[in-house]
Amino acid sequence: DEAPVRSVSGVLTNGKIDLANTSTDVTGKVAVLNGGTGSTSFSGNQIVVANNDGSALMSGGTGAITTVLHGGAAGAPTYGQIVDADITPGTITNASLATPTFRVVSGDASLNVPVASSQIGGTQDVTVNTAHANDWSGTQTFGATGNNAGILALANGPNPDFTLGTANTLYTISSAAAADLSGLTDGFAGREITLVNTGSSYITIKNQGASTGGNQFMIAGGDDAIMGPGATATFMYVNGNWMLVSGF
Repeated sequence: DEAPVRSVSGVLTNGKIDLANTSTDVTGKVAVLNGGTGSTSFSGNQIVVANNDGSALMSGGTGAITTVLHGGAAGAPTYGQIVDADITPGTITNASLATPTFRVVSGDASLNVPVASSQIGGTQDVTVNTAHANDWSGTQTFGATGNNAGILALANGPNPDFTLGTANTLYTISSAAAADLSGLTDGFAGREITLVNTGSSYITIKNQGASTGGNQFMIAGGDDAIMGPGATATFMYVNGNWMLVSGF
C-alpha cells in the first residue's frame, strides 16, 4: 500500500499516519476549511457551536433540567431559564398548559376582575366592589379591620342628597349651626353606615324628607330624629331607603 513519507526522530520512513498519536504523528489544529474543528479539545456533555467568525468550533455550555437553550442575537447561544422577555405577549394561554394555574371569576359583580380570568403571569389585581351587593355566604376576612372615618361637613339649614361616597362605613358629621339632613347618596342593598355627630350643633335626620327617592331616610314611627352633639346613629340601606337601625 502507498504510504506517505514521514520523519521519525530524524529518520525518513514510509508508514501510515496514526491520527490517535498526537505526540508524534499529528500536532496543531485542523482548520474548518480543511474539514477540521479548529479546536484542540471540547468539554464533556456540552453542545458544540461555531465561534464568532465561524473559524472554529467550541464548547457551548451545559444545560440543566430547568433550563432551555436561548439563541444569542449577538453571540453564542446560552442555556437559561425562561423569562418574560422570551415570550411574545398573547402566545401562551391556559389551553396550552396541562393545568391552569390561576382563575378568578365574579358571577355577581361583587369582585372587580380587571383582566381576562384565564390570564397567567404578571400582576393580577382583584378588588372588592363595595358599590355592589354580593351573594356570598359564611364569613369573609379582608386584611385589616380598621376603618378611617369619612367626614360629612353639612351646610347650615337643609342638606338634601348629601354625597356619601362608597369608601367608608363610619362617618363623622357636623355643622356650624343647626342643620337638616334629608338624604344620602350611594346606597346599595345591605350597606350599613354609622354617623357620629362630632360638632356642637344639633342635626335633624328628616324622615322621608325633601330628597330624591332612593336617598331618603326612613325612621320607625315616621318622626324625624335629632342627633345632639356626641350622638351616634347606624343606618342600613333597605328597599331603597336608609333605615334607622340604632342610635340617638
